[in-house]
Amino acid sequence: MHLCSFAHIYKYTLQTAGVLDVIIAGAVVLAGKLPKWSIILFIYLLVLIMNFFIASGSAKAVMLTPIIIPLAEAYGISPQTVIVAFAFGDGFSNTFYPTNPALLISLGLSNTSYADWFKYSGKFQLLNLLLTSGLLLPGI
Repeated sequence: MHLCSFAHIYKYTLQTAGVLDVIIAGAVVLAGKLPKWSIILFIYLLVLIMNFFIASGSAKAVMLTPIIIPLAEAYGISPQTVIVAFAFGDGFSNTFYPTNPALLISLGLSNTSYADWFKYSGKFQLLNLLLTSGLLLPGI
């Protein structure tokens, strides 16, 4: 079976179960309590959280795009800014999350423990989070 078919299973399941609209409505209500400038950071955080659980970028895109694009449109944020937030959330955390198989294989091959990697890259990841958040804000 093709990889995109697997990715579409997430979206199909959410739509068939009637959960997708509930998630979108809940996200809009939650975002409505936030200042407008922080909604893009809320979307960024949502992608970062989902990246911990779903390593596949295509599966995450198929699942989250129908949620984050309408959420952004409800608050006047361009789809391009949302895609940048998605790319930041999906990309950089791959080198930090212990649920990423490529990271674990790389650490195993280099004979480095995750605790050592966490100490080594933690400051960079925090700086990266701050810088990418700062880059998203002018997009509002």
